[in-house]
Order: sequence, then C-alpha cells, then structure tokens
Amino acid sequence: MRTKFEEFRFIRRAMLHSNQFRPTVSVKRGSGQPAALIQDPKPMDDLVFTDDQGHTTTLAEVLGANHTDAFLVMHQGRIVYEKYFGMEPLLQHGLASVTKSFVGTLVGMELYEGRIKASDRVDQYIPELAESAFGDATIQQLLDMQISCEYPVYFPEADYIDNQRNLLLTAIGTIPAKEGYSGPRTIRQYLASIKKKQDHGTAFSYSNGPTETLAWFLSRVSSKSLADLLSEQIWSKLGAEEDAYFVVDAESTEQACGGLHVSLRDAARFAEMMRNDGWFNGHEIVPKPVIDEIRKGANADLFAASMRSHPRSGFAYHNQWWITNNRFGSYEANGLYGQRIHIAPRAEMVIVQFSTHPGHSDETARLFARAFEAIANHLI
Repeated sequence: MRTKFEEFRFIRRAMLHSNQFRPTVSVKRGSGQPAALIQDPKPMDDLVFTDDQGHTTTLAEVLGANHTDAFLVMHQGRIVYEKYFGMEPLLQHGLASVTKSFVGTLVGMELYEGRIKASDRVDQYIPELAESAFGDATIQQLLDMQISCEYPVYFPEADYIDNQRNLLLTAIGTIPAKEGYSGPRTIRQYLASIKKKQDHGTAFSYSNGPTETLAWFLSRVSSKSLADLLSEQIWSKLGAEEDAYFVVDAESTEQACGGLHVSLRDAARFAEMMRNDGWFNGHEIVPKPVIDEIRKGANADLFAASMRSHPRSGFAYHNQWWITNNRFGSYEANGLYGQRIHIAPRAEMVIVQFSTHPGHSDETARLFARAFEAIANHLI
C-alpha cells in the first residue's frame, strides 16, 4: 500500500513523464509553423469567489490547494491567464479521460462525412467483439455512454469504476499484474472480456470500454491507427507547437480512453478551435455541424438517474463530452486527477487545467465549476 506522498509521486510521474517508462506513439504536429497565440495578461490570482462549501476563496488558493500543474484561460482568442506549477511549459501532460472527447470528436467527423451511421452496430465492423458487451451496441450508444457493461472483477477491493480502470491499466501494462493475475494483457483482450449486463440505451453508465471500442471502430473504418487519424484530421492542422503522444499496449494499440498527452498551449489551441465552431489557424478543422451536435446534449433524464449526476447536477453527456447546460452554453472534457478542457461559447472563453490531484475529477467538479463561472463573470 502506497503512502499518500508515494501515490502523489506515482501520479505526477505518470501524468508528466509516461514516455520515459511506457511505450508510446507520436501524434505528429506536421511541418507548419505553430499558430500564434496572442498574450493579453489579466491579474486573476486574487479573483474572489465562493467555493462549493460556501467559503470565500481566491483562484490562486484553489489552484494551489488542488495539485494544479498548469492552468490557462483564453478570452476572445487571447491568453489572459497562464500559470505553471513546477511543470515546464512545453511538456506534454497526460489528459486521462479528456482523451475520450478527442475520440468522440473524430467519430463525429466520420458521422458527418457519412462514412458511418449512428445506428450502425459494432459487430458490423468488429466481429471480434460480437460476443462481448459491445457487439449489439450502436455507435451512438457508445458515444453517449449508454452501454451496460459487466467487467470481470480482478480487483474486488475496488468499486466499479476503479475495478474497470485497474483492469485496463493492467492489460496495458501501466500497473504491474498482481501475483496470480490471469486476465487480459492487451486492450482488445480487455474489450472481449467484458459482458453485457442489461439492455443498452436504458441507462447512463460511464466507463472506459465504450471509448476503447470507438477507437477500434475508427481504426477499422479508416485503416489507420488512432494516432495517425488524430494527426491527419486535427493535430497537423491546428498549428500545434509539439507532437502529442499516446500510451500504447503490447500490440501498439493506443489507450483511447485516457492515454493522450499534450502540452498546455496545444490543448488551448484545440479548445479555442472548438469554441470557434471548428475554425482555427486560418481554416476549418472540425465541421461546425459536428460541434453543434455535441452542444445539443443527450438524454438528461438518464444522466440524472446515474451515479455521476451528484457532482454534476443538470449536466448531460453526448458524443464523449460533458454538457453543463449552464448559462454560458459550456461543455467540457474531464479526466482523472483533475484534467479539464472547459469551453464556454457565450463567455467567449476556454480554460485548460492540468493537475495531479490524487482522486477522481468528480471530487472537485463542483469547486471548479464555481471557479470557472467566476472567471467567466470577471471577464465578461
């Protein structure tokens, strides 16, 4: 059992230096010049707001108390606040489940181009998963996390979310297999081991399997790796400063649910592109209808009935993005240990947060919702 300090050191190493101890594959930025980002700094360290417990605090206090590694705010296309806490500016940081939203955006682009349909079933493209939880699931059900999965229990001490996460990380090799472990050793073996629990489309149930299945689907449809597809469709057009990279398993399959690593400013470029209806660096990268579809949201009643609704009251989940339904029309990508991309179109604002907070993002979701609302109110 690790001490809290040992756990923090493990998380920080995994988030900031995965490429030093895990196999990875690059998402190439291409050969163009980085897209310029205009600086217009605003003093916000002392921005005062009321936190989720009713206490008065400041932005600087909240960032410092929650293991923030880097934090950036853009307003009207300009960087107004950028802070690093012991992290080099160009270093690629792990995105954890923020990665899911990149995958969902790529699938949305395939849907828009008409190469696939939302009603298509997984087993039409991936017969290897016909007997798994995912065989009779539709692409839309995967995108909206309306898949009922029963994961093999190899970690009985963990809850549902942590068991399925630990199982995946063991299959990838990120965490060492326990003595006597006989479970999957690759991502695709992991997917094949998951069974269906109840009818799909009847509940919101967040887990990693649906996103890994979407990535396999993308690879099968495009005949390209996820890394190459992301580079071709988005990263090489974005004017990124740095290559991104994915952690991969023993078969060089990308960890699609949480293995992407990018720099802070490149994440901000992606966020600003999404805020601008897919336009950035002088051209359209993601078609506007793809982003319009994300912002529509999905079945709010299914989300409200789920375990994930408590820290995110009023939210919905659609196409691998969290839809806040707040007055700024905000939607988000969220990840373990406090990774966030927050896009607030009506406030003309985007926020990127990298952290190594030793816990689920749910634990600080309401706190940072308050912080982001305060920043938006301050800027507008």
